[in-house]
Amino acid sequence: MRIDNGKIMKKGFGLLILLFLCNILQGQNYDDIIKDLHQQLDAHPTKDEKRVDLLNELSYAYRRSTPQKIDSFAREALKLGEQLGYPKGMGIAYKNIGIATFKLGGNTDDVMVYYQKCYDMAEQGNDYYNQAACSNNIGLSHRSKLQYAKAIKSFQKAYDIHEKHLELDRLRLLIIGNIGQAYMSMDDHKNAEKYLGQALTLADRHNNEAITAMYIGDYVFTQYQQGNSKEAIETIINHLPKIKSVGDHETFVQTTAMLSEILIKEQQFDRALTHVEEALQIAETYNFPVEKCEITINQSRILFEKGNHNKALYFGEIAYDCAAERLDYQLQMKAAKNLLSIYLATQNTAKANDLLPTYNNLMERHFDIQKQKTYASLEAHYQNEKKEIENIRLKTQKSENQSTIKFQRILGLFVFLLSLLVIGGILYAYHTKRTQNELLEQKVEERTKALNESYHKLERSNQDLERSNEELERFAYIASHDLKQPLNTVISFSGLLDKEVKGKLDKKGETYLNYVIKGGNQMKRIIEDILEYSKLSEQEREPQLIDLNVLVDEVKDSISELIERKNAQVNIVGELSSLVHEKTKMLLLFKNFIENGIKYNQSETPTIDIQQVKYGHFTRISFKDNGIGIEEKYFPKLFKMFSRLQNEKDYEGTGLGLSLCKKIVSNMGGNVSVESQLGTGSTFHVDIPGDFFLKKEEIKQFAQI
Repeated sequence: MRIDNGKIMKKGFGLLILLFLCNILQGQNYDDIIKDLHQQLDAHPTKDEKRVDLLNELSYAYRRSTPQKIDSFAREALKLGEQLGYPKGMGIAYKNIGIATFKLGGNTDDVMVYYQKCYDMAEQGNDYYNQAACSNNIGLSHRSKLQYAKAIKSFQKAYDIHEKHLELDRLRLLIIGNIGQAYMSMDDHKNAEKYLGQALTLADRHNNEAITAMYIGDYVFTQYQQGNSKEAIETIINHLPKIKSVGDHETFVQTTAMLSEILIKEQQFDRALTHVEEALQIAETYNFPVEKCEITINQSRILFEKGNHNKALYFGEIAYDCAAERLDYQLQMKAAKNLLSIYLATQNTAKANDLLPTYNNLMERHFDIQKQKTYASLEAHYQNEKKEIENIRLKTQKSENQSTIKFQRILGLFVFLLSLLVIGGILYAYHTKRTQNELLEQKVEERTKALNESYHKLERSNQDLERSNEELERFAYIASHDLKQPLNTVISFSGLLDKEVKGKLDKKGETYLNYVIKGGNQMKRIIEDILEYSKLSEQEREPQLIDLNVLVDEVKDSISELIERKNAQVNIVGELSSLVHEKTKMLLLFKNFIENGIKYNQSETPTIDIQQVKYGHFTRISFKDNGIGIEEKYFPKLFKMFSRLQNEKDYEGTGLGLSLCKKIVSNMGGNVSVESQLGTGSTFHVDIPGDFFLKKEEIKQFAQI
């Protein structure tokens, strides 16, 4: 995407206000468009393709005001389109149903199914507009799932399709603005300002007040994040009536939520409460559930800061219940944090204790989201550099093609002159050809040098990414290592305190002290597992010859207390081979799978069967248990760090065991997979390249060495 940002970065708040004032005086607002489309639909009762198009247009016109009507008119269009066999109309209807489902807080995966159906139908019919529109909407779905790198990739695909096949219009402005919002979600305010500013500049040039209304709030928020607080507040407040007059109720509520967030940070609570109450009324009238949740959270926060704890608690609980119905973890965490603060301030310790585990789980998700943002930012940076290199390559190729065409034309002229001038033409052609060859060789050399520089630039980017990953892992190791000493102090002295005051505290005091001891031990286990995970990337130790049958016995000895307490059995089916690798890593691998099979098991006799088979170029070692089993929908989360699928009260753990196993096997060039059914047990397959295993004669040779 080639975007001139020089003018954008120089724009100030005064220019933006002027831009919006000019735009708002022109064109129809959303209510006028809806009214006009209703009249056209009433005037065309015939059930034909035109009526399908009108139904789709009317459905889409409600996108900024009433989500239920988007859905109802789109489904009517889909039904009629199916009756008529009208693929284009059906594709647009699927897109509108996806928009409605998203705005009504539906499942994001369902939303993406509708958008993909739209894209597939548009692609079959060479409908480039709806290919771009649905690719853009798929990007929006990825963004709502916090998959920012995928979102930007989908937006870029939409932009490329539109730029190649269509003239500049409202859709392309939307795509550019959505790229800016994706960067804003990643806290990359510099890139966010660049793309949002581009969208606003083009909207001004093409007199599109609706686009200005949609992105002006986000653009101003990037300015606020960079320190321009006073100007940002006044600019948003000045624009709210104008956004409302356009009929864009959804943007009005979203912008007001953003404004209230800023005013709370600036401690302007009375001013914030006025705007929140107005936004709540509109969110309820037009049914924007997600925005209503966020506004209600801000309302509770404001009342709490003003000292009205009873009302703050009332609205805080409403907001928490509302957020719990959504699949937006950040919204849930925000609601839980607000409610927990109120419980603690009002000394409602029982409810605070009930809410605390949920909040801790949401905080873990939040840390994972922050990690996703970091990786997405690195990936986006890499993709941008890759795109620039591709543009350089295409320009070089185009230049070379033009040189070749020019040379061929000159050569044709030489042939013509040769037929007329004979000897004189031959001499002239020879001289000119030699000159042109020298020029061509020089250009080829220059282009080759440019390509080599581009390649080295890409190579440096890859090295930077690898170095970033290494620094992240090193940071985790150092942070965890440095935390061990103070944490051991907390655990030791809390244990001593427990012995000293045993029987002297009331029930509440004993409960709080137990929370400290339990939390300290849980933190210690997490830190130890993080250290183990970080060590897996360090330089490998000297490999050893390992008899896996003996290794299993060593694991059984190390967890004998667990085996005896659970009355468990660990069986080797057939015989296991010997391999050459680091023994400590293989012990950790076998111990985690065997221990998990016993721990997550409610059978009277937990049983682990270990079996080895040949599996293509790999040797497969399977760990089969008769435990509680795992639902298939949780398979993608199994091997992620800190993923916990079971209740912490019933099963202890840190969520790092399987991620350690995954990393050990991946470093060997292998793979880990799972087969499971809820209630019947699980089988974990470890596929290790055959090169690690030795034949009997090789075992003797290795032992001699």
